[in-house]
Amino acid sequence: PPLNDGNNARAELYTRLIDTYGVQLVISAGNDGPGVNTIGDPAVADKVISVGASVSKDTWAADYGSVVDTKYAMMPFSSRGPREDGGFTPTLTAPGASVNTVPTWEPGAPVAEAGYALPPGYAMLQGTSMAAPQATGAAALLLSAAKERHHALPPAELRTALTSTAKKIKGVQAYAQGAGLIDVNEAWEAIRDGVSVQEYAVKAPVKTSLAGSLKTPGFGTGLYDREGGLKTGENRTYDISITRTTGPDRPIWHELGWKNNDGTFRIVGDDEVKLPLNRPVTVKVRAKARTAGAHSAILTVNDDHTWPVDKQILTTVVAAQPLAKPSYTVKESGSVQRNATTSYFVNVPKGAKTLEVAMSGLRSGSQTRWIAISPYGVPADPTSTPNCYPNYPNPANTCRPELRSYADPLPGVWEFEVESRRTSPHLDNPYTLTATALGVAFDPAERTIPEAKAGTPTTVSWTAANGFAPIEGALRGGQLGSSVTDRPTIKQGETRTTKVTLGAGVTRLDASIGHVSDAKADLDLSVYKDGKVVASSTKGDSEESVSLTKPAAGEYTIEVSGYSVPAGSTAYDYRDVYFAPSLGELRTNTSQPIHLPSGAKAAVTAEVIAASAPPAGRALFGEVQLQNATGTVAGSGAVKIEKVVG
Repeated sequence: PPLNDGNNARAELYTRLIDTYGVQLVISAGNDGPGVNTIGDPAVADKVISVGASVSKDTWAADYGSVVDTKYAMMPFSSRGPREDGGFTPTLTAPGASVNTVPTWEPGAPVAEAGYALPPGYAMLQGTSMAAPQATGAAALLLSAAKERHHALPPAELRTALTSTAKKIKGVQAYAQGAGLIDVNEAWEAIRDGVSVQEYAVKAPVKTSLAGSLKTPGFGTGLYDREGGLKTGENRTYDISITRTTGPDRPIWHELGWKNNDGTFRIVGDDEVKLPLNRPVTVKVRAKARTAGAHSAILTVNDDHTWPVDKQILTTVVAAQPLAKPSYTVKESGSVQRNATTSYFVNVPKGAKTLEVAMSGLRSGSQTRWIAISPYGVPADPTSTPNCYPNYPNPANTCRPELRSYADPLPGVWEFEVESRRTSPHLDNPYTLTATALGVAFDPAERTIPEAKAGTPTTVSWTAANGFAPIEGALRGGQLGSSVTDRPTIKQGETRTTKVTLGAGVTRLDASIGHVSDAKADLDLSVYKDGKVVASSTKGDSEESVSLTKPAAGEYTIEVSGYSVPAGSTAYDYRDVYFAPSLGELRTNTSQPIHLPSGAKAAVTAEVIAASAPPAGRALFGEVQLQNATGTVAGSGAVKIEKVVG
């Protein structure tokens, strides 16, 4: 979910299970990476061990037939932290590829390019679901050894031993690997020597798109500044409050330090702090991002008289590049190695209609793609390993590897992660990535024609104002649709449904909701046919839309759900519309180019030709789109025909 802060019923359940029964839960971090803040439930609970997936150079070669230079790295798909509240996730990292048993009647399933065969009943698998069992097995070994020596090893001591002895993976940021690669031998040494555990509460500033929805708005269990506008080279100081909640009823000196710090973070003032029991103490941390992008480190808080490290606090800041005037474009060139990733962070301004991303400059045969991750840490593209690589078969055949656009992008810091597949024929893969913010506003947004005569053209016009990147393109129309609009009210937990019956020949069904009166409401939208979900939109806000292309004839149910309505109830805009050639068309002159610099305005026109009247209770609806030279929509205007006469 977008709000992956660990403040939910399942996370609370896991915490109670661990505390009540003394059984440590070990959870896969997820496979939505490698973007920042892509970790999700159930790996975000406070006391679980969440495990990221790593891989060695030797494993790439032996199991996948893929040659790399880097000795050890994260699997590209492994979900990264931090939590939305800055929390320390993933906890640890473990190998994320292994030979696994499958049903014995299934043939062996090696990776095709590895060049060997496994016997029936075995398969080569990869994922954080491979890493978590390896970490679980390591923890079981430690528990077994402790039991043999009559040594109590409660979950808190087990976690502390593992996180304090984990080994840093060189070149991998803290938000990606957590405490580091699990080391069973070192963890056992710590346990055998005695692990002292004290508990601490942390209150650190969080500046993200969802920071206002945290348990304590604007604060969390780690420092996370994504949306604060931090600039490259800027010094920024953050106050982190630390409270020792267990241990002696006297102040204890703690040493402050850093792990996995690339030089971005430092302590302001003394590197020692005296922590009384149950009284907060403020530690000042200064961040200076020398390069654009994400930077993270682990702030260690350690009582010198105990071992191992008492508290580890994740700190993460992002210095993003603005999509700003006059070009509203960010263009980056680089090179990424096979199986490796790199990321760019771009601040998308409010009001953009479309975010267009293009990749060019690839070497012949290169299998290099990008994945867009929204400010919520939610990937806007599928992250599975076969998806959307050029020069590689895309299983869905629905993705354009060289150019994609994201309609109505969330304002804020987007991440564009570039990666080269394990099967790319080149070790080094050059590329150029270009992100552009488009936004042309039509005035009025919707024209209304009270009455139109069937078959007779009616001229309609708008003023198009360009507030973003310059446009060289054309105005395009299309089929008319049958629409219904409403402004209903929905309560917390309530669902509202609308039935729509489609006949043969319908080319598209769209449904959308938005413009809620309760700005904090989270409404979800789903479309059902024959009792099954055929489309849904469930982002962390209430601006939801779905579209079905060439839907089968029959009855559809469009459901709006009041997932979260803090005000108790909220009004919202609703529209559904289905398009068919039998209803008519909105005709434009596509041969007439439109040149619209940033900040410019122009009058645009189209002709409405209604072919037949819509069903009772519905109106005819049409839309014109201003598209740039690549076909990306920069803005649109609508027209509504209330009545059609013969």
